[in-house]
Amino acid sequence: MNGIWMEGPARISLFLYDNDTLIVYPYVMEGTQRVKIGLHIKDAKGLKAAGGLNIRRQEEARLLYTDARGESVFELTAMPGQYKLYRIER
Repeated sequence: MNGIWMEGPARISLFLYDNDTLIVYPYVMEGTQRVKIGLHIKDAKGLKAAGGLNIRRQEEARLLYTDARGESVFELTAMPGQYKLYRIER
């Protein structure tokens, strides 16, 4: 969707906004735990944590790589029940 997609386990929602912000929300279900997800964003130079519950510096998005087509892949940590707001840097 709009050059943004996520890879990871089920029951994690991605809410996209038209101002280059997004929210990642992993739902609380029995047996859920903190997980790493991959977020693919076309033409992004960076991804910064912009708010949410319990944002810590070490939990901010980490750029894994950018491919030849300009798709950047970021690693995020998702904790069930805690939304995180991110701002895409272009």
